[in-house]
Amino acid sequence: MLSHAYFGLILFIIFIEFHRKRKLNPDFLTLFHIVFLLLYPIPGLFLDADIGNSRVELNMTTWDYKGSVKTLVAVFIGYFSVILGFYSKSAENNGRSVIIKSRSNNSVVTYALILLVISFLSIYLYSLQFGGVLNALTNATYIRSNLIDSGPYVFFKHFMFYSLMSSYLLIESVFFTPKHRYKVILTTVFILSFIMTFIATSITAGRALFIYYLVVFCLIYALKTKQFLSLPLIIIMCFSGAFILFGKQFFWSLSGLNDGLEGVVRTFNESSANNESSSSSIYKILANFAYPIHSLDAAFTNNYEMRLFIDLIYGIVSFLPERILNIAVPDTISYFNTNYIAGTTDYEIPVAFLAFGIYSLSWPGLVVVAFLYGWVGRYLETVLYQHIYKINWVILIYPLTAIIWIDFQPAGDPRVFLMNNFWAYTSIFGLLFVVSKTSTV
Repeated sequence: MLSHAYFGLILFIIFIEFHRKRKLNPDFLTLFHIVFLLLYPIPGLFLDADIGNSRVELNMTTWDYKGSVKTLVAVFIGYFSVILGFYSKSAENNGRSVIIKSRSNNSVVTYALILLVISFLSIYLYSLQFGGVLNALTNATYIRSNLIDSGPYVFFKHFMFYSLMSSYLLIESVFFTPKHRYKVILTTVFILSFIMTFIATSITAGRALFIYYLVVFCLIYALKTKQFLSLPLIIIMCFSGAFILFGKQFFWSLSGLNDGLEGVVRTFNESSANNESSSSSIYKILANFAYPIHSLDAAFTNNYEMRLFIDLIYGIVSFLPERILNIAVPDTISYFNTNYIAGTTDYEIPVAFLAFGIYSLSWPGLVVVAFLYGWVGRYLETVLYQHIYKINWVILIYPLTAIIWIDFQPAGDPRVFLMNNFWAYTSIFGLLFVVSKTSTV
């Protein structure tokens, strides 16, 4: 049975994770292992073994999981290709050649304040097209489902999330500098950044982004205290599980904001009652991580022409303002993947990174994508690690950079990945090349 092979891979990854040497805990590979397990071998095990009727629980709409040997082999090849890339000497050597020279801590705090102001203005302008912030929150689910047309300020959506980076950069001054002369002011600003992040993620109904936001806090705490399994992490894990289970109902409940808190509670209860099912909580959570294995299965089952990595170009082109330039960006691989799996394109199912390789160039594409993914992870980790005890803010963006790298696993489609993380890599770019001086030797 294929389930035995998936179970063996799970045990192998756990064994490797507990016996390998690492410079930091957690490091990039630890996070990769956690997410990879959730996306591939664990859903593959439950789908193939049909544990407690799990195949029915984890199936997606009209798609019937085939459970082919090809899918299993692709998971194994993908995993070991990532490991080969991650432990490539060239990745480490190239990472060591990058030198970062930061300016004063005041410059970093100033940059955090600038990002927060940009975030505030972007939330305001983006919400204008929906009648203001309150109306945008009320209609968050409709906006995300494209049931309400966006106006001319839709591009500001990408800048709303600068509040996340602002929060991270303020952590050092607020939590780890006991006698900062502006501690009260910066603490107030930090709270404002948290509130604005909650508003920004609520407007876009983004469960994953808000969970990532909180997880990065836990990872920063773990790196600072050298305690990975800490109370904050356990709390966030419990919250994340609850948010995965009830996040849709929560965002739908915001439609009752016009009636105050009572309206929100009433709408939440109605939504929860309408969404009751016989599925256990574990299956509801696992169902959110099952689409990558379905996408990989679909990539082997359907007939199509190789994409030849054209989606990399489409991902970049998608940033062009269509309404201003009057251009139409071609459909990316997620569009076709959704059609293969669900038989509809009313919503979008990302391909995840292994299926992206298969759709692009079959088996060679899988190896290339997975190897380069691992290589980039090692390169980024090396760049940051050699500065982590020299520059205060590096330990703050180390876990954020890891999370961005990790996010390509569930995204796969370059357009989805680039759009989701625009705020992160642009703000990090400013941190490296405006607030700091970064060069190679």
